[in-house]
Amino acid sequence: MYQNFPKALGLWLAFLAINFPLLAQYNLVPNPSFEEYKEYPCSWTLDTDPLENYLMAWTMPSRGSTDPFSTKVEKYCYCHCFSENSSSPGMQLPRTGESMAAILTYGEGCSQDYREYLQVELQEPLIVGHVYQVEFFVSLADNSQVASNNLGVYFSEQEVYESTCRYLELEPQLNHLDVVSEQEGWVPIRWTFIPEKPVRFMIIGNFYSNADTETTEMTGFKKNCRFFVDDVLVMPMLAQLPGGWLRTSSTHTLYQH
Repeated sequence: MYQNFPKALGLWLAFLAINFPLLAQYNLVPNPSFEEYKEYPCSWTLDTDPLENYLMAWTMPSRGSTDPFSTKVEKYCYCHCFSENSSSPGMQLPRTGESMAAILTYGEGCSQDYREYLQVELQEPLIVGHVYQVEFFVSLADNSQVASNNLGVYFSEQEVYESTCRYLELEPQLNHLDVVSEQEGWVPIRWTFIPEKPVRFMIIGNFYSNADTETTEMTGFKKNCRFFVDDVLVMPMLAQLPGGWLRTSSTHTLYQH
């Protein structure tokens, strides 16, 4: 019964050696590290000159002016990762590559409960009932006066846009309840997600009011909380193969018959 087991095992190991690097990198998020630009901005974005004018794949689902940051612009620019501009939110090395984005999760701007978000269309809809790993990395901007929780993700079947500067009144399927105050390195925000609908759009940000957001006082001078964001991932954790399933998380692989 087991005489062919060594041969079968050898074939599977060979298959994994060839295919696992591809499976493990099967990220459904286009431009996940914000490296692909249409044009590099120097100044901050506006609702009349939005993120999508500059960054490939990513959009703003509201009037909150989400900003991209890169080392490929001059240091006097607001949008340099180590900007010398007096309005800079702080300095941070991207986790990977030469670029990152930033969102505001707490504070006031053009309205009370001002918020900024990142929205992207996935490369294919998520399959109902399948298991996905969802993650991104954040680092609190140096000049933030507070750190916050409520770093969340909302998935939808249609693209979202609301002409507002305040928080989007959407119920995120995923939400990080702990306050994140790390300013030197990058903190992974990670979940396992099983969609109930064939969702295709993903929004990252804080979907709750200031009153419903927990904060911690920091030493910055800007009366808000802004996080740099990098390396966004949505990846199937189970890939169907002949005779079984292959778990394809970024930390391990397991064949399940």
